[in-house]
Amino acid sequence: MFDEIQQSVKNVIDNIATCTVGSIPSTGGFSIYFGSGSPVKHLDNSLLFNITVAINAKSTNLQDMLQKYSLILKALNKHKDEGATWQILDVVTTNSPSYVDRDLSTKEWLYNALVDVQVYIHD
Repeated sequence: MFDEIQQSVKNVIDNIATCTVGSIPSTGGFSIYFGSGSPVKHLDNSLLFNITVAINAKSTNLQDMLQKYSLILKALNKHKDEGATWQILDVVTTNSPSYVDRDLSTKEWLYNALVDVQVYIHD
């Protein structure tokens, strides 16, 4: 189930920019990984999860990277999807793109943004 949710988020990003799961490729681009999540149990034994997803990016072209971040975050904030036992109810940007570092030897900028994915999990 979590793999399907991760793929759903990745698919949105892939429509805008190439994205990997895990580390950012050495050639630059975007990557995502799941952070912490907190479940809330309901009386019908369903769960509501808030899952933090980190979206990292590396590029020599800061303007292009930030423009792609804008498109990605707008698309994710509208994203709804569902599988057999889960449903994405909402995606909220919790941290806009933020400067992390710059590699002076390669002139690559490193940025990070966070979104909170609210997922309803049921039988």
